Amino acid sequence: MLKVKKIKSILFHSLVLFIILILILGMHIYEVYGTIDFKQILFHIEFPFKKNSGNFVTAGFYYVIPRFVAVIIIYFIVYYLYRKIDITVTFRKIKTFSLNIIIKKFRWVWVGLLFVTTLFIYNKYFLIFDTIENFIISTEIYENYYVNPREVKVTMPEKKRNLIYIYFESLETADLSEKNGGYRYQSITPEVEELAKENINFSHTNKLGGFYQVPGTTYTVAAMIGQTAGLPLIPSGKRNGNQQDLYHGTLTNIYTLGEILEDNGYQNYFMMGSDRYFADRAGYLYAHGSYDVFDYNTAVIRKFIPTGYDIDWWGFEDKKLYEYAKIRLKEITKNDEPFNFSLLTVDTHPHGGYLDETCEVDESLTHYENVYKCGSKMLYDFIKWLQKQPFYKNTTVIISGDHLNMAKADIRDTMPDNYDPTVLNIIMNSPITTNCYKNRIMTTFDMFPTTLAALGVEIEGNRLGLGTNLFSCDNTIAEEIGLKYFSNELSKNSFYYKTCLLNGKCKKETIK
Repeated sequence: MLKVKKIKSILFHSLVLFIILILILGMHIYEVYGTIDFKQILFHIEFPFKKNSGNFVTAGFYYVIPRFVAVIIIYFIVYYLYRKIDITVTFRKIKTFSLNIIIKKFRWVWVGLLFVTTLFIYNKYFLIFDTIENFIISTEIYENYYVNPREVKVTMPEKKRNLIYIYFESLETADLSEKNGGYRYQSITPEVEELAKENINFSHTNKLGGFYQVPGTTYTVAAMIGQTAGLPLIPSGKRNGNQQDLYHGTLTNIYTLGEILEDNGYQNYFMMGSDRYFADRAGYLYAHGSYDVFDYNTAVIRKFIPTGYDIDWWGFEDKKLYEYAKIRLKEITKNDEPFNFSLLTVDTHPHGGYLDETCEVDESLTHYENVYKCGSKMLYDFIKWLQKQPFYKNTTVIISGDHLNMAKADIRDTMPDNYDPTVLNIIMNSPITTNCYKNRIMTTFDMFPTTLAALGVEIEGNRLGLGTNLFSCDNTIAEEIGLKYFSNELSKNSFYYKTCLLNGKCKKETIK
């Protein structure tokens, strides 16, 4: 009997402390990133951070552990006093109550209240109830609007153009000056702002602007899929225990930018400073375009960086990324086939970013704002180098943020409530232009067919996946049915998405 009581006591205290740990972790996530989609948290539970994952793990450790240890110490001091001191309360000088007995009798009620409080806080900041509701409610958005790229006639120009696609981490319109579409008195990305003014920028306003991120495109790998496949990435709830099999067994029935280009004689390349297997980006790139991937490990193998190179960030810094990109492009352009070269930066990733030691620091700016300022200058210098290369005249260059910035500090905390942030895009050296680049309602998905159009490709119907070719002036899905409605439908459960697109089981009799 005593043993059973002891086990129950251990379980009780363990449960209380576990709930408190979850509460502290939630406080850390909100303090750093603000309100985020709970599906994003689910994704990283399925595919957790690896060694080279920025300072997410380090920062989380330094925030959570000291606070949790302090809670444990206080908790057991209080518990010890509770066991040693009998506290009584006399009611109207008649009835005497033992506070210890009351606490013991109703202890599971206190646990329940603690759990409900934690759940309430998580729902407020991470919209858990909405996530649960959306897993239950179904949508037919894909049946009604998804256009299978395999079934669309895509006509390449007689002379195929090269593509250089730069994913600039967390680049959004908020970084620009107020007069040109941002919210800041002075831009923290002045060179990027100039590039956007001098080239094609599809905007949600009559100033510089960008596209809206929608559910399933709010973090890097999801944004990559959104921009190259016209689809969101929705957590499947399926965990095989191996990060490297996410896209080999799923997303098998989609046809992407990489595959379209590969099937038309292009060689695909992707360069990143982090580990290719983080969130299994490599799995997606290998399965959908047979990309030649250069990452942190490639740089070690080629002796660009020493074994074990560690700056407590995502891998190696953007300064090296641009240097290695120049070397790689010189190698690539020795071949005759057209190429698609994608580049993923990371210095501006939250939280705090990585400020290179070579960056000029503006004392009037915060640390993170200086990271953006330096990132803008690095990108501009790389673009100027590109423009001097012989292959540039036959190359379209696209600069795009991957998603909105997740950071609260210096970004969300200082942003006016009425400001409407979007993801910035810049298209350079396109063989075509349009008059329909202002006051558009567009999403991440529209970059997929728009990228092909920027290479001079003709797309029958101007739709691929859930994206619309913005050069065509045709309505995007968001313009057709409304951005809010579109976003709400994407958040819901889809039989078609899970069965056909995610798992590749597209038997007609199973599609409702």
